Amino acid sequence: MKVMFDANILLDVFQDRKPWYEASAACVDHVLRGTVEGHIPAHVLTTFYYVLKKYGSPQSAQEAVLWLLEHFTVTPCDHDVLDVAIQGEIRDFEDAVVAVSAERAGCVYILTRNPDDFTKTPLQIVSPVELLQVLQ
Repeated sequence: MKVMFDANILLDVFQDRKPWYEASAACVDHVLRGTVEGHIPAHVLTTFYYVLKKYGSPQSAQEAVLWLLEHFTVTPCDHDVLDVAIQGEIRDFEDAVVAVSAERAGCVYILTRNPDDFTKTPLQIVSPVELLQVLQ
């Protein structure tokens, strides 16, 4: 099952953000075990690196990005994805790019803690707790 991971889920794990860490980490564990094919949009990696560098170190940010590149599928963010996203019905451009990337990759779910950001997408939106229930 293909699942698009929103940046907040990955940041929960890498920054040990409570109270969300446990469920988010369990979803990432499903990627490691192969029960979920984890996807991330290309643009999320730059934001992820920036945040981890700002609140940590350049080395830890680089190691985290390399880890993600090893374990997740990065979906392309090209002219067409950006064009569809900016003209779509999702108001926030960054969220629209996540949604369009997920659709293009054939994802079943977008995994996020902010479901209201994705109300205008045909994909199913789930929280980490909801995804874990589906995977039981």
